[in-house]
Amino acid sequence: MSEKNPVIKLAKEAAEFVVENNAQWDHDGWEAFCAKAAKLGVNTSCDETRAKLGALLESLKDFYQSFAAAACAEEKPKKKACGSRSRKSAAKE
Repeated sequence: MSEKNPVIKLAKEAAEFVVENNAQWDHDGWEAFCAKAAKLGVNTSCDETRAKLGALLESLKDFYQSFAAAACAEEKPKKKACGSRSRKSAAKE
């Protein structure tokens, strides 16, 4: 399938939005995403459609966060990445 398919275009826009915003956005970001979806032909004036767009973004956000958590867990412990602390420093507190 090519990217000319509107479903693929919408899915790509949604995924890029989540990644570019590190799975965090505000109301203005949400409105900007809805404007992009409208340009693809999505009827964003319908509350049900907006709810489905929101669910799409929230689902992708969950995947984004689970992939990030898995990548963090795979890093070597001596790097102390992802906000982790050593047991010794935690015991001192």
